[in-house]
Amino acid sequence: ISDKAYTKQQLLQMERVMLNTLKYRLTVPTHYHFLLRYLKAAKADKKCEHYAFFLTELALVNYKCIKYPSSLIATASVYAALRTLNKNAWPRALQQHSGYSESEVRDCATFLVDLHKAAGSSSLRAVTKKYSSSKLGQVARLTPYDFN
Repeated sequence: ISDKAYTKQQLLQMERVMLNTLKYRLTVPTHYHFLLRYLKAAKADKKCEHYAFFLTELALVNYKCIKYPSSLIATASVYAALRTLNKNAWPRALQQHSGYSESEVRDCATFLVDLHKAAGSSSLRAVTKKYSSSKLGQVARLTPYDFN
C-alpha cells in the first residue's frame, strides 16, 4: 500500500496512534443504525417503528437477504411499514437520507413482505412470537401490504 515508504513498525505505531485518538470507538454501520435514521426521517409512529424493526429482524435470520446492503434493508423496511399502515410510503426525507429511489427499494420491500407472509410457517418463529406481543403492538399479526 505504501510502496515500502514505511516500515512495518511505523505502520503499527500509526495504527496505535489512530486507535488511541479514537479511544477504540470503532463501529460498523448495521441495519439498526440505518433504521433509526430512516424512521426519524419518515417521522414514523410507534406502530410503524415496531413493524419496520420486525421486518428487519426477519431479514437478519434469512440467508437470502445477504445480497441486500444494510442500508437498503432498513429503507425497504420503513417503506414496507409505511405502505402496510397506509401512510405516505415514500416521504421525500426518506429518499434524501437513504439515497435510494423508490424503484430501487421496491424489490427488497417485496422480499421483506414475503418473509412476513411466510413467517407463520417458518421453523424460526422467535421473531414472529416477539412481535406478536402487545408490548410491540402485535405488528406480526398485521396483514402485509401486497406489492403485486
